[in-house]
Amino acid sequence: MKFTARIDYDFKCLNRYFEKLFDVLQEAIAETRNAPMSAQDIDADELQVTYHGFAHYIKPDMVMNIYSLVDFWMKRICEYQKIKNNLSLGHKDIKGKNDLDAYQKYLIKYAGLDLTSVQSSYEYLDDLRTIRN
Repeated sequence: MKFTARIDYDFKCLNRYFEKLFDVLQEAIAETRNAPMSAQDIDADELQVTYHGFAHYIKPDMVMNIYSLVDFWMKRICEYQKIKNNLSLGHKDIKGKNDLDAYQKYLIKYAGLDLTSVQSSYEYLDDLRTIRN
């Protein structure tokens, strides 16, 4: 399977997973709306809430999954460029403000790729990295 086909396959799998998560999110939001309200004693030693929702975990999980997919494939792309171009340094040898910045520097400055057409996507990914952290 070609490199781009593998990335596309992973993206489609993540997209299907997210579609299912959005369904679960809608159900969780509905459950939360219908959950009984109860008063709590904030000085109590034990948790008094009888309903525990999980809707607030779904979107952060999605952000982490997206960034993990990007991180996984950026490493592989850098490794591929190193082998393809017979480069002596790897992406780990390049310093950056963060891993995403180091990948970009490696691919542009060392591997010689022109990534100007995806600069806006890089900026979105950097925002996603900031949110994830």
